Amino acid sequence: MRAALLAATFSALLLAGMSGAPGCFEPELGTVAFRCGDAGLCPDDYYCGQDGCCHKNGSDPAEHGACLVWEDAAVAQDAAATQDGSPTADASP
Repeated sequence: MRAALLAATFSALLLAGMSGAPGCFEPELGTVAFRCGDAGLCPDDYYCGQDGCCHKNGSDPAEHGACLVWEDAAVAQDAAATQDGSPTADASP
């Protein structure tokens, strides 16, 4: 009986501790750490700069931090189409 009560108490304390943990999660994102989302969306306290990166409000707009915005590479041309020879049987029936 005592073991069951101890297990129930431990489970209740663990659940109570875990329920409050998500509310205090605030990662340090840096001043410029990621690209802007669709339509220039950025997290709260950030704005989408002309460089396509989310900048923290009040930070230097010239700073690039860890956000690197690369242009897409040009699409390579495929090899030219060639006419294959007529099909030939390579085994006898």
